[in-house]
Amino acid sequence: METPFVTADVGDRKFLAGNPPSALLAKPGSSEDLALQLSRVLSNPRLAEELIFQGKQNIRNYLWHNLANDLCKILDNLLNKR
Repeated sequence: METPFVTADVGDRKFLAGNPPSALLAKPGSSEDLALQLSRVLSNPRLAEELIFQGKQNIRNYLWHNLANDLCKILDNLLNKR
């Protein structure tokens, strides 16, 4: 089952959510805002589907083989500048 992501806006969550966002972010420490964000996604199937779609797109950035390839490119560029 696919699930939209709702979380508090703490740490690197905004960065990880990406742009366009793949998550709804609630104010840290606010149970009322968390409830509001959960209500938004539960009452709006189109929003839920969009968050799920964006999450699938965003997760590609964090697959190990993509991260490893990016790191190799950075290291190659650094070594070639010597």
